[in-house]
Amino acid sequence: MNEKLKEKYQWFLEWQQQPHQVKPLSEEEHDCNTCHTHYKGNYCPRCGQASSISRYSFKKAFLLFLDVWGLGNRGMYHTIRDLFLRPGYMVRDYLSGMQSAYFPPFKMLFLLTALSFLVNTGANIEGRNNIKQQIEEFRQEQKDDFQSGMEVGNEQKTAVATQNAKAKPAVKAEDADDVDDFKDEELVAFFDIVVNVLSDIYEWFKTHAAFGLLVWILFLSTSLYFRFRHCPTIPDMHFSEFFVAMTYALNAATIIMIFINFFCLEGNNTDDLCTAIFTIITLKQLSGYGWWRTIWKYILALLILGAVIILTVVVAILFAVLCLGVGDGMA
Repeated sequence: MNEKLKEKYQWFLEWQQQPHQVKPLSEEEHDCNTCHTHYKGNYCPRCGQASSISRYSFKKAFLLFLDVWGLGNRGMYHTIRDLFLRPGYMVRDYLSGMQSAYFPPFKMLFLLTALSFLVNTGANIEGRNNIKQQIEEFRQEQKDDFQSGMEVGNEQKTAVATQNAKAKPAVKAEDADDVDDFKDEELVAFFDIVVNVLSDIYEWFKTHAAFGLLVWILFLSTSLYFRFRHCPTIPDMHFSEFFVAMTYALNAATIIMIFINFFCLEGNNTDDLCTAIFTIITLKQLSGYGWWRTIWKYILALLILGAVIILTVVVAILFAVLCLGVGDGMA
């Protein structure tokens, strides 16, 4: 039993690294219905029309409808299959020029984004708007975090005030309370600005999913590119090629998230976990590095990216505060 499993696993590993196999050319003769060229094969060499063109039927109309979304396209089938079974090797084949066998990465991204938007706005088994719920939960979490921080700060302030009262007589206690109240009001006002800025950014990316995903891919690709640009399999990888690889990896994670969101099975940070898993697998197979080296490079790139995002958010918050301050001064 173990020997059979080992043989099947070895066959699977060998299959993963084999390029996509194109079906042999048909020897059947055809007359093109469009340009009337007589030819052998699956497609007309003059105008490119498929030899399988026939009279319309409900089945053909349905397949054409699916083809609009890429679902009836053979390239989509091969792409989805290989994204889950051999993602890095598939991307390497695509970058080497085997592009007609696979669905284009950015077209696939926008189709999946549209489908994900439909599922998250009510086209799921519970009919709920996941985007609206996530935005409300994000706002509430920020408010709860601030409230807990304020409570801890008030407890510390009370403890310090008690110690000072024991050490010194309370002189002008009312004035001190007024100062503390003024500071608390300033802190609450500042926090409201922070929550509104963060919530608006979060809401914008949730409601503009396609652009948000492109921005995320751009940031992620920029951070990871400098760790993998001189990998063993592609020593001179261009950034545009790496950007395509990360787009495919995110497409695979998006497919999983569509399935999870449709059945309302989502958990905390599920999308981040899916993205990390598919990115690591894709990078490992694409680069030729071992598992541990790939994971280490991925974590290092994420730490750098996290620092950049935090800095960007801080700058955005300070800019919002300054703009509000200037507006209040002019008022």
